Amino acid sequence: MYKRFFFLLGLLLAGVLVTSADTIVIHSNTTTQNTSSSSTDEQQTSGVVGSFNSTQQNNDIVIQNNVVTSNQQNSVNVQNVEVTPGKEQQKTVKIKLTHKNNGQPVTDDALQEMHTKKLHVLIINNRLTDYSHVHPTPLIDQPGYYVFNWEPQSNDYYRLWVDIVPVETKQQEYVVADLTPPQLQPTIDKTLVQKNTVNGLTFAITFDNPLHINKASMGTLTVTDKNGQPVTQLEPIMGAYAHIVGFYEDFHSIMHIHPMGKEPSKPSDRGGSVLQFHIEPKHAGFVKLFVQVVYQGKEIYVPFGVEVKE
Repeated sequence: MYKRFFFLLGLLLAGVLVTSADTIVIHSNTTTQNTSSSSTDEQQTSGVVGSFNSTQQNNDIVIQNNVVTSNQQNSVNVQNVEVTPGKEQQKTVKIKLTHKNNGQPVTDDALQEMHTKKLHVLIINNRLTDYSHVHPTPLIDQPGYYVFNWEPQSNDYYRLWVDIVPVETKQQEYVVADLTPPQLQPTIDKTLVQKNTVNGLTFAITFDNPLHINKASMGTLTVTDKNGQPVTQLEPIMGAYAHIVGFYEDFHSIMHIHPMGKEPSKPSDRGGSVLQFHIEPKHAGFVKLFVQVVYQGKEIYVPFGVEVKE
């Protein structure tokens, strides 16, 4: 009895309302702001409300999340997020997209291609250490449903942003859902990192001006090999030579950046070693940036840490 009392008390202190033995309802009250420029898209997510139902299956947990997002600027909602166990650490995730105005399913032909894909799903844990960028496949026999494989590297709380451009609005939208039940927000490592070495390549990011709210800055990404020589053989990845995604420490705001200049037009094109990008932050705080590139056929994620000041 006492153990159950203290368990429920702990959940209440964590901001979680327990409505039954197997259902958790999450309430998140934040504000929303959508902004974009020629190379940077930034959003603060809003009003994520989910209902998680957990059952045991093959010594793992199957999670179904009925999600509603209250971002009034979006025309699309995410509903029925289902996470089921796969091989080893891999999970299979199925999401349903619906039109906000009529509840009808958002099918593949209702989405516009953007950077070679119709859906980009950006996933991060609440420690901002485990980032994935995946592309769901539509289920032909289930209109509005999309499926993808995902391999989390921790037992943390994970959230996803679905990056889409509906044909009817022709406006880029980020639709948000939680992949796992929420946890107390952990301490985030806010170490500032502008140079990192991954897979024998050294990546460095610099800015011509300090990062401040609503002030433009030109960023430069430089890639060199273990001998300090320029790397000019970056391969195309989703219509660019790099993708840069940033997650704020508040776990609600993100930025999505693409390099400027000539983009690859065919698979044999190569780029680097210097890529420039425009950034104009709309929120203050620590940001964990991830640079995503392909080199010698291998996809590489490179983490950085920067701070945006008032």
